[in-house]
Amino acid sequence: MKTKTIVSGCIILLSLLHTDVFSQSGQTTWTYTYLKAQPNQRENLKLFLEKNWFAMDSIAVSQKLIRSYELLIHVSETPDKDWDFIVAVEYFENQPYEVIADRFNLIRQSHRTKLIDGLGLKDLGRITKSELVRKSTATR
Repeated sequence: MKTKTIVSGCIILLSLLHTDVFSQSGQTTWTYTYLKAQPNQRENLKLFLEKNWFAMDSIAVSQKLIRSYELLIHVSETPDKDWDFIVAVEYFENQPYEVIADRFNLIRQSHRTKLIDGLGLKDLGRITKSELVRKSTATR
């Protein structure tokens, strides 16, 4: 019985170490989705993203479909900028959205869209582009 417990513990520890080593490999794959707010809708678009996209991303993190997500905000006030926000989603094992699409669609189907002042995404802003990028730690 004691040997079985030790072996089980070792298997769990090796599993955790493998995940930790892989996650520290220096390279992770991200999707960057750039969004441009409609005039005077920047804060409402941000709120829409938080209440909808990030609500679903939070579930995806808890289900280990994605590793993390974050919102990057364009701080320049130049009127001709191409984007206001980047929604960045980090994937496990350097794989893009297509790997988790079916499971993420189940989350999307169960999510009820929260409108902001009666407005949805198309009223608040638009996606200007989406990119698959890889971050890498700098070598010394």
